[in-house]
Amino acid sequence: MPKLADSIDRRTLFDLNIFAQLQLVWDGFTPIPAMVVFGCVTALLLLVLGRTVALAGFSRRALSLLVVRAAAIIVLGFIAILPQLAWESDRMPRVAILIDSSKSMSLRDVNDGTRTRHAAAIDFMKGVSNHPRLAGSRFFVFADAVREVSLSELEFDNAKFDIGTRSRIAGAIQNVKENSGSEQPDLVIVLSDGIETDSESETSELAKPLDETPIAGVLFGSDKDPPNLSIEKITSPRTVLSGVDFEVLVEWSAVQMANVDFEIAVFADSNEKPITSKVVTIRSDNAKGNTSLEIPHLAEETQDFEIRVKSIGKPEFLMSNNQRSFRVSRFSEPLKVLLTGEFPSWEFRRLKGLLKNVSGIELTIYLASADQEYAASDASVVESLPDNLQPFDVVVLTSGPTAFFQHGLSKVVASGTGVVEMDTSKELLTSNRSTLEITPIGRQILNLRPRDYLNVEIQSSSKDEANLETGELVLFRTTGRSSSPVLTVRQTGESIVLSQYPDRSWRLLAAADRSLYERYWHALIEFAAQSHDLERPIININHRLDQTTGESVFGIEDRRIARTPSNLLLNIVDPAGKKSQVELATELSNSQSRMSTRVGPLPGGHYSAWVGSRQGLPGASAVFSERIKFRVAPTSTELTRLAADRSSLAAMADASGGRFFTDSDSEAFHSFIDSLEIEKQRESIGHSITAYSLLLAAFVAFLLIERRVRLS
Repeated sequence: MPKLADSIDRRTLFDLNIFAQLQLVWDGFTPIPAMVVFGCVTALLLLVLGRTVALAGFSRRALSLLVVRAAAIIVLGFIAILPQLAWESDRMPRVAILIDSSKSMSLRDVNDGTRTRHAAAIDFMKGVSNHPRLAGSRFFVFADAVREVSLSELEFDNAKFDIGTRSRIAGAIQNVKENSGSEQPDLVIVLSDGIETDSESETSELAKPLDETPIAGVLFGSDKDPPNLSIEKITSPRTVLSGVDFEVLVEWSAVQMANVDFEIAVFADSNEKPITSKVVTIRSDNAKGNTSLEIPHLAEETQDFEIRVKSIGKPEFLMSNNQRSFRVSRFSEPLKVLLTGEFPSWEFRRLKGLLKNVSGIELTIYLASADQEYAASDASVVESLPDNLQPFDVVVLTSGPTAFFQHGLSKVVASGTGVVEMDTSKELLTSNRSTLEITPIGRQILNLRPRDYLNVEIQSSSKDEANLETGELVLFRTTGRSSSPVLTVRQTGESIVLSQYPDRSWRLLAAADRSLYERYWHALIEFAAQSHDLERPIININHRLDQTTGESVFGIEDRRIARTPSNLLLNIVDPAGKKSQVELATELSNSQSRMSTRVGPLPGGHYSAWVGSRQGLPGASAVFSERIKFRVAPTSTELTRLAADRSSLAAMADASGGRFFTDSDSEAFHSFIDSLEIEKQRESIGHSITAYSLLLAAFVAFLLIERRVRLS
């Protein structure tokens, strides 16, 4: 079935090329009956007036006749053109177009790839404004706010834009007459995919006719194929460390969806309450994307999980393949860590002690060292590794990557193995500059380009080379020969704090009461074991909507290695771009890593939020979470569901003597417009008959006056 807007466009092109041109010519002349009568009366009176002046001279009676006949010419001429005035009035109807304030129907952001319904509404209004039967009409456009309408998109001829802040169509209808002048509009067209109603009383107000003005209610999006959302792939670890949180990556695809929110939730052991969830917004049609969710550590040796996806606020959206299951187990054996390379013996003993103290780690050592206690030849490091040690979960390289890659890294590194590199060409903590080199976690190590890894430099600015309290740690991303700073860590006497880089959100904080060396090695092993990306933020934030109270619930988790108390602020930016801050009531510390806070209820719209620390605290700099974007769906007090909207729109149209349409009722809409125009033509004929009756009565009256003057 053809779309309404498409049909209007085709009809307009056809009619404007032929009939509309004739209509414009016709409108330039007076109607034939009025023109003939006016011409005959004028000619007759001019002849009589001329004969009177020529034959009667300038007697008193002649002057009286002259005045009477001049008045007759003026009055009868005015009455003669009344049909023309009535014709022109009816040929230029006043049309009010009302745009509801539903987000999916608004004309905002028309160039962001979300034009599915926006374009349909714009095309419809353009088509109506150029409709042959409404050509030359005066149009009044009502919308919710100035930003909701792109004036460049609405190329109306002779259109008046009245853009107010009314949030409901009911209010706009009540003010159509007030804002369009003293005259009543001839037609009201409501473009909607949902009318905002606050109560049943307001719905009844919508159904009241506007002084019997017909209302054409057009519902868009009613016949579109239901959108489709599916889970394409789930990536999760098969085994995890005891007591360690882990992540699952969900890849999804969506068809025919734009500016739609859906929730991805993880359920454990068939429980009805999700253990974690995240809200994702689809930004364009045919979208594909992925999102990660962090799952708390396993409560049992093996757990089954289920991921479910559902849309928010759009129950009519269909989901296919929206439930997927996976299983995760704990390591049945200790985590296998290989320490290999070249290392000073005194520092190796310290490192070995640190790694041994990490729970769940089984340390395997193969070193080439000057110390005979751990002596092994350089050439035999890789070759001497027995096969039964494969695969390792974490590999610590302490002699640089080049030789080890060339001598068969594949023998000890399995797919997904976390690799920590440490260049000890200079003794760590005893030189002005030492380097930790960390490969990106979660990537195929064997597919890495040479020297494609993260480079961590410890730069000491203290005169005492063994003291790093005033030093800084700089994180670089190194690819080939290029190296750019990603993150800078400065250490004060109390703690190691981090500088914020706008393009990175990864954070790592260590306390000074334990050595920098020890804390960072624990962190590196932890990251490698969990296959975490080093660019993950240390403060995580998520949002969900409490369906019962309507409040926005923000979940906040602090992943810093050592959490020093800090006053954290929740920053929220509303749809209008206004920023507000909420100081979190509870400070995160070593004993608490998770918290939640409630805000709102927030008005419907698109928001962004992030967590940051208050500036100016002694010994600390700003730490930030990632910026999340979320949408708050209109509540029941803001926007009724589609079924209620449809009935309200239909009731309003029917009560006004108008019609209800969907965007597929093309022919019915044209028939409705044509029927309104036929009625107006009949009204024009009625006005003409009235004017001609007045003209005849006035003519007879003037004849009687003239006869009385002659007889006097």
